[in-house]
Amino acid sequence: MKNQFKKLGLICFDACVLGGILLLVSSLMWNLFHLGAGGFDDLEHEASAWFIYNGFVPYRDFFQHHHPLLWYIMAPFFHFLNHPIEIYRIGRIMSAIVFLGGFFWIKNITLLLGGNTRSFLYSVFIYLAFPITMGNYLQNRPDTYMVFCALGGLYFWIRYTKNHKTSSLIFCYLFFFFS
Repeated sequence: MKNQFKKLGLICFDACVLGGILLLVSSLMWNLFHLGAGGFDDLEHEASAWFIYNGFVPYRDFFQHHHPLLWYIMAPFFHFLNHPIEIYRIGRIMSAIVFLGGFFWIKNITLLLGGNTRSFLYSVFIYLAFPITMGNYLQNRPDTYMVFCALGGLYFWIRYTKNHKTSSLIFCYLFFFFS
């Protein structure tokens, strides 16, 4: 009887965690397409991409304190799209894809450390529960890509400590470098 209550309690807890994940992800997706949910960073990085599209060189022709990779990725969109809101949405969609790609790394890290589906769900819940995740990672800013690469670097570092293969160490270095 006592075991049945433990199982029932664990099932209820898992259902609450899964419900929390669904609520947090739905909130993030709503923020993705709601223009009023944007921060000034979206526009700042869109402007930097526009500068690059028009031939300006970062750190020489305009000041920025972020890594320029995101701007170079976004610059070609100015050739095809005329309106800043369209580019804003493209940037948000790219950020959402990269953000959700972080779940891939969390799953792999969890499994590599001996976890299962339940521990993966708990990890995702904790990842989503941080206020900085809700506020920043869907904005079109380099931080989203940085976190994705940091999680990839962490995965390959753990993998290297387990198998001592040089390829894992090289990928660890590359992901941390891009982070």
